[in-house]
Amino acid sequence: MTTDITGLVVELHDLLTDWNGADLPDSSLPRVDILCGTVRRAADALTAQAAELVEARERADRYEHIANDHRSLIGEIKPALAEARGHVRQLQDFNSRREMDVLAIARSRDEALAALKVAEEALEPFAEAAASYDPDEGDGRDIAWSHDFTIASLRRARSALENSKARLADANSNPETEQREAGV
Repeated sequence: MTTDITGLVVELHDLLTDWNGADLPDSSLPRVDILCGTVRRAADALTAQAAELVEARERADRYEHIANDHRSLIGEIKPALAEARGHVRQLQDFNSRREMDVLAIARSRDEALAALKVAEEALEPFAEAAASYDPDEGDGRDIAWSHDFTIASLRRARSALENSKARLADANSNPETEQREAGV
């Protein structure tokens, strides 16, 4: 398109100059009248180019409008994205605390199982001795006289009972236990 317009401009310029290249005075209308087709083609080409420029400007305005909409959306998305990242960090912290709670519970369970085993071992001689007094004949207040346990058995039973009471007191005074029970 540009080449056609450039050629028409050269033709128009030639029409408006004399043989020596000097500009023709405005009174030279007959020469212009004779070559109206050239002027019409130039006018049509300029009109088409103007229409293309208007269309290009409209497209540019639409693209600018779209770009502004995108900038606005990005402005709205950034705070939401930052908030979402904050929530992700909170969930990660929550999960990390829960993992630590699970590990603490597992340790407590293992400790409780070990204490239970000690208590069972300490109570075993008494359970065996109780078997010799079965069935119950209403003699629960009588002194047990026929038994095989030793003084060490009595001391083991006392130690297991003291450890059990200490663990129970510890669990009841532990702030984490209190928080868990309160649902925090």
